[in-house]
Amino acid sequence: MCEIKIIGNHHPTPLIGGWELTEKEKNEFDWMSDITDATFFRYRGQVYSLEEFSRSDENATEWLKSSFDGYLSDSFFSGVGIKLGDKDGDMDFIRAYTIIS
Repeated sequence: MCEIKIIGNHHPTPLIGGWELTEKEKNEFDWMSDITDATFFRYRGQVYSLEEFSRSDENATEWLKSSFDGYLSDSFFSGVGIKLGDKDGDMDFIRAYTIIS
């Protein structure tokens, strides 16, 4: 099994609504029917929608379930993992991590 590297600083990132995106960022999500009802966050210069992420449910590997609430693959070897809430449980924040295998 290959080694998995998780890169992140554990800092909470605020969740934002679609109305808070710039016009350029909104254009990236033109596939959404109502962008104002969606929830987003910015991570490493990229805007992500929570709708793009898969939940770490019973079908996920054990290390993924225990480490993240959701994940998004961006290649065969990498992706983004998310933990909902900050360290105090404030659900207006998210913590995002880069996953590389």
